[in-house]
Formats: sequence, C-alpha cells, structure tokens
Amino acid sequence: MIPGEQLTYVISGSFKFKPEIDETFDEFQDNGIKVLAPAKGWLFLPRHRLIRIEEESLRLLPAERDMKPDNIELEFLRLQKQAHFSYLFNSEDYVGISAALEIGAAMVNAISGEKPIYAHKPIDIDSMLKWQGWENGGQLELLRQHVRVVPIPEIYEDYCEYTKEKNSRKD
Repeated sequence: MIPGEQLTYVISGSFKFKPEIDETFDEFQDNGIKVLAPAKGWLFLPRHRLIRIEEESLRLLPAERDMKPDNIELEFLRLQKQAHFSYLFNSEDYVGISAALEIGAAMVNAISGEKPIYAHKPIDIDSMLKWQGWENGGQLELLRQHVRVVPIPEIYEDYCEYTKEKNSRKD
C-alpha cells in the first residue's frame, strides 16, 4: 500500500440487512475508508406498483434499475478486484446467495494471501449450516480460517500490518 493512499473495500451481505449495511458504510466512511460497492441507499421500487419481493430475489438499488442481474453482479466483482479488501456483513449468521458468491470470489485472494476478508462478526459454522441449509461445513471452515474480525476503526491499522506481513513473505 502506498503511504497516504485511501483504503477501498466492498461490502457483501444480504439486502435484508440493507439499513445495517448502510450504517456500516457510514462507519467506514467516518474512518476514512471508501466503499466501492454497493451504493448507499434503499431499494428501487417503481411508483404506483406493488411489488412482492421474494426472500432470495435480487433487490435492485436505484442506480441498478436499468441493469440486468448478471451485469450487476459482474460490476460488483469488477469493483471487488479493485478494492483493497472485502467486508462480509454476516448479521444473524446469515449470508445470502449473492453474498456467498461474492465472498467465494474474494476467497481466491484471501487464500493466496493477496487481499484480506474482514467480517462483521466471527463465522459461526453451525449456525450458518442450520440457517442456510448447507450440508457441508468444509467451505465455511475455510472461510472462518481466512476471515479477520476487527472493529472498523482498527481495520486501517490491521490492513497495514497485513500488507507488511504479505510483503515479508515475498522476500
């Protein structure tokens, strides 16, 4: 990391917790860390229409309303590549389908030691298996091993230490 460079990140999490994700967005911003995605704000609902949102359906933000679902996810993954790290908002030990895809992509960089993944709270494998209905905890154990749970005000310092360790491994 270049001294004085602003840290950037993406947040992965279920939009059923979008208000809490936006609060997290604000806390990162207050600590000088810039979010690349998702945008802050609520879901797009066309006027004069009653829309029933399915639990696992894609929920659009206003800036995404003219985008196809696959393009929305591709744009997020592109920004994830640019970001210094990923942040998993795993409230109530819940990770939705899109967030699981995004964190799966981030795991490639975490396992190789290139970029860290931070999380809102520790990964509770038993709760996630029960909540998500997943049958295999192997991937969750791998995730738990590579996720860093650090209070947001301490992430900048932790990231700098992570970068120093990463650079010392290269030498």
